[in-house]
Amino acid sequence: MNASTRARALLLMSAAVTLLTVSGCADDVTEPTRPTGSAVDNTIDPMSLDRVLDGVAAQDLPVTNRHDVTGDVCPDAGCTSAVAADELTVMHFSTTGRAEIYRGAHPESFQVLDVVVTFPDTSSAEQRDRYSDAVQVALR
Repeated sequence: MNASTRARALLLMSAAVTLLTVSGCADDVTEPTRPTGSAVDNTIDPMSLDRVLDGVAAQDLPVTNRHDVTGDVCPDAGCTSAVAADELTVMHFSTTGRAEIYRGAHPESFQVLDVVVTFPDTSSAEQRDRYSDAVQVALR
């Protein structure tokens, strides 16, 4: 048997073993007995973004002209709900991953798990930091 024939025979045997191994495993696949979830998607209860803003206001930061902007913001942002105030907009996403994707495309925003906060262009860096810290405390 020459080298070329041996190489082909070895390749065919490897393919057969791989095929048998994969097909043998297929019979062992079963549905999970309980719902599964990602440890990364440690979601915030979408309870009410109003409660998040209440928590920010409780830290002596103004939260004025609060209003629901879900219909205006979420179709483009991909969020499930959104509430805006003059000082910030808080958006809730279905997963942490979706929030991360939005945050990646909007580097001026702030994210905690599945919540993203955006700020008006007129906000100073100091204001953004204070509100970001307050949102983090409110979500604990």
